[in-house]
Amino acid sequence: MRNVTVTGGYLNARLIGDVATLVVQDYLYLMDNGTAVVLPTVWTDGVPRDLTYADIGYFADSDGSNVDTIVLSVDLASDAAPAFESFLTRGVYQMYVSPSNVYVAGVEWDANPDRTFVAESSTVHKVAIADGAVHYVCSVKVPGTILNQFSMDERDGDLRVATTLGQWTDQGMATSAAVYVFDDLLNPIGSLTGLAAGERIFAARFLGDRAYLVTFRRVDPLFVLDVSDPRAPRVLGELKMPGVSDYIHPYDETHLIGVGMDDPSGTGRLHGLKLSLYDVADVEHPAELSSFSIGTGDNEWAYSEALYDHHAFLFVPSTGLLAIPVGISSWGGPTYGYWQGAYVFDVSLQSFEGIALRGTITHGNYPDTPDYWRYQVRRSLTIGDVLYTVSTGLVLGNAVDTLAEVARVPL
Repeated sequence: MRNVTVTGGYLNARLIGDVATLVVQDYLYLMDNGTAVVLPTVWTDGVPRDLTYADIGYFADSDGSNVDTIVLSVDLASDAAPAFESFLTRGVYQMYVSPSNVYVAGVEWDANPDRTFVAESSTVHKVAIADGAVHYVCSVKVPGTILNQFSMDERDGDLRVATTLGQWTDQGMATSAAVYVFDDLLNPIGSLTGLAAGERIFAARFLGDRAYLVTFRRVDPLFVLDVSDPRAPRVLGELKMPGVSDYIHPYDETHLIGVGMDDPSGTGRLHGLKLSLYDVADVEHPAELSSFSIGTGDNEWAYSEALYDHHAFLFVPSTGLLAIPVGISSWGGPTYGYWQGAYVFDVSLQSFEGIALRGTITHGNYPDTPDYWRYQVRRSLTIGDVLYTVSTGLVLGNAVDTLAEVARVPL
């Protein structure tokens, strides 16, 4: 295996088999004397390879682009040199990877000279990856902004993208949601626009012939979409309820788990965490079977890293165990302080509760732990009958069934 280093900032990476694909961005700038542009460098086993102008692809509309996006492929099981593609962008922020392609996307703004109208769009670049090779394919500009990797999906060679469309006007911002479908060369073949006027996408998930969108303004509509025909995606049903799901995870083929924020007052003011179990078997009438709220009191505030990073969300289908990191601030009265740790749940369709709290685990809290910030739980995993939670300062093992501590490793 080669030791590979590349200049620039890390965006994301994926491992498929023995091949790691890495996406980085390097901002190009002029040398002090203004005579040349400083280009990225790739080191392989300590040997530098400075990119040249011929290594960096550009497009007809590259004027103003000063970010070199590099898609790098490294075969971890061989001594082959890394393969890469490099091309100019205005910056990319989202990355989705299928078994054979990498899609990177970045938002762009186009304005009138007097800035009375600003339209947002996203450019999606497609890069083919196969057997350690890397090949730039094509790109497309999509109306709106792409929330995250779950807003993109490849199915039978077609790319499906969910976006929030927004227009800045003198009267404010008018928004809606949309789904676009493109063929293998990113030619448009289908779309569904005008969803959820005045709202924006908080969560999206494509699962086979179905897509699920969560939008929010005052209530949380969960849209169930039929995307089996790429030329004619359509709405099958929707569910409106207080709160919003920021991440959607499949429980099984007809049920979803959502984690997001609650709206205890029903006024559109998000406060506290909320887990939901959705039944989408009746696509025209999706339902919320169960929910569990955290930190919705008047003098408390709750947050979870799982709201924006799905790696912090643990669900074990075989046992129904679900765990997320949680931080709860409280003030006023004797409960002033900051609790941090993991909430552990049982999720079951056979249980009356649906989502039931199994217990909590903590690594240390304010004010009892001076450097409590090091003990904020970030990740969790199970090995056998032990649930491990990980913070910067500790790895803690607890029995899955009782949550009793069985091991700890200070870091």
